[in-house]
Amino acid sequence: MRDTLSRVVVRPSHHLPHWLRMSRYTMGSAICFAVSEVVFIALFWPHLLGARSASIVASIAGIIPGYYLNRTWTWGRRERSDFWREVVPYWATALGGAIAAALAIGVVNNAAIHSARSTRTLLNAGTYMATYGVLFAAKYAFFQKILFKPPPLDLHEVDATDDGERDGSTGSNGSVASRPKDAVAPLA
Repeated sequence: MRDTLSRVVVRPSHHLPHWLRMSRYTMGSAICFAVSEVVFIALFWPHLLGARSASIVASIAGIIPGYYLNRTWTWGRRERSDFWREVVPYWATALGGAIAAALAIGVVNNAAIHSARSTRTLLNAGTYMATYGVLFAAKYAFFQKILFKPPPLDLHEVDATDDGERDGSTGSNGSVASRPKDAVAPLA
């Protein structure tokens, strides 16, 4: 039971049930958002940077752990990153989101320019959260369908690294099929 729980919840895997992949993506996004929001408030509130600049720096602070969390934990990629097929598109997507957040924050900050700094900080932080909330689903779809698209699941493929654990199903020839250690069977 413990190994099964570890396999489903902790281990990266290309083949996860949709609800589990979405849960991992949500948790990873929450971590990145928390990092970004703290950086934004730490830079904007004490007048270290303006609203748009603080937003850009905060977004970059969240992009760095986001790439690792999304690639390895959510989508189960362990091999070396392909610079042109993964890194560049990920950063382009993330920087596009950062620019959208900076533009939205600029509009809100300019509209509330005569308000107290604490009020503007709260409004800007809320706008930052709302912008990334809107982008959340679009980025997930892009990552799932294009950037980190999982390879097809072949439950009858024998993995040489399998330590003898079997999923209990039998193949067409009556043999017991093994599942790669990192694969999680689709829920019925």
